[in-house]
Amino acid sequence: MVKALEAESYRIEAVFELSAIPLLDQYVGVARRRHRASLALQFGYCGIITTFAIDCINRFSDAYTARSNLGKHW
Repeated sequence: MVKALEAESYRIEAVFELSAIPLLDQYVGVARRRHRASLALQFGYCGIITTFAIDCINRFSDAYTARSNLGKHW
């Protein structure tokens, strides 16, 4: 009886380990997808900030050029 219970407990452990592996893989896959999404979001924010900075520089440059051309007559 004891050996049968012991064998059953080993079988249950083996089944649990086999069923836990796909769950772990699924969790790791979700974590990787979230990490990729997080990186994409960070690059997106970086792109927005860079675009804003370039736009500000261009506007400042245009305003400076227009101001310096005010007194010039071509």
